[in-house]
Amino acid sequence: MRVISYTLKKNEPGLLTFEMGERKEKKESRISFKNAGISLDTRTRWVTVIGLMGLSFFIWGLISWQPYHLAVYKAEGLKNATSRDYQISVANKQYRDGVITLSVEGLTPDQYHLDTNQVVVPASSRYSMMLSLSPSISHGIHRIIVSAKSPQGWEERFPIQYFSEK
Repeated sequence: MRVISYTLKKNEPGLLTFEMGERKEKKESRISFKNAGISLDTRTRWVTVIGLMGLSFFIWGLISWQPYHLAVYKAEGLKNATSRDYQISVANKQYRDGVITLSVEGLTPDQYHLDTNQVVVPASSRYSMMLSLSPSISHGIHRIIVSAKSPQGWEERFPIQYFSEK
């Protein structure tokens, strides 16, 4: 084997060297190939485990998907809203319009005002409305449930607790 160096230092090889000829240790290259195969097997197992986890999350998302989403929260941040006002938000996740029927449980009809009982939510959008509670509700904590239903069979209930100071 011949070593070629392009530096002139006391007959020692420099940083840039080239070796010509065959390698002396062919056996070492076979061992390193075997080690690479074992390493590949280990990496393949990890990739398989992570891939199966991702696939299970994807399947869980498909199974638990719902066409609509209901949320109810305090409307204190909105203009002219009081502590007795709640905002009801219905999201349509489909690419077609949806009809949603809303109802309030836990109060008599004279104790609340709902903007509308039935709404048409446009495709892939959100519709918001107000639920205003009457100041004549008796003192205490009241459990109120806002229910939403669609003609396709979807139904969701959202519970809220209202504390009346009267």
